[in-house]
Amino acid sequence: MKSLRNVFLGALAMGCMTATVSMAAPNLLGNPGFETGVLAPWAIVGGAGPNATVTVGSPDNGPTLPGTHHAFLSNHAEANGLTLAQTTGLGTGAPGTVFYSYDLKTGPTANGGVFFVEIFAQNAVGAVIGNAGLQGNYTPANWTHFSGSFNAPANTDHFTIQFEAPTGAVIGSISSMEVDNVSLNQNLPVGVKNTTWGRIKQLNR
Repeated sequence: MKSLRNVFLGALAMGCMTATVSMAAPNLLGNPGFETGVLAPWAIVGGAGPNATVTVGSPDNGPTLPGTHHAFLSNHAEANGLTLAQTTGLGTGAPGTVFYSYDLKTGPTANGGVFFVEIFAQNAVGAVIGNAGLQGNYTPANWTHFSGSFNAPANTDHFTIQFEAPTGAVIGSISSMEVDNVSLNQNLPVGVKNTTWGRIKQLNR
């Protein structure tokens, strides 16, 4: 009986030592590739108007993930700060490293139009307590993937990421950009820890 038990535990040990499970970090954002065909839960938080819109376009798609949709910020209004943003749910963030990435493709841009990205760490009542710094001015001619990280401070509870297409204070200023495959997370891919021979020998006593 003991020999069968030893064989079973030995096989289990070999399986545990050779098996590694890779898990992708969960994206904290909803509808990150705009594949639902609508913006929600993304929101236009500034600058919307007849000459400044954010729409979901198709069939163009960023290079990072498969799909057919993207968000398109188109700002033709003078001295206007068109902004698309999403805030993650309460309790979705924590102090530590925050990883972000997104795909961008420029549209018509002229006469002082620029494009920036900002990411904020917020406490439980929504106050901004940290950020990734102002990213941009971005002017990629075709789809380009961007990624990076920053450190969220103590008391971080959740995050906001926003894409900004402001125009200059001159007639004919234009800022436009396609956005796709936005990711925000706090975990690198992880593997299951291997069980050691020492642990198996303890079980076998």
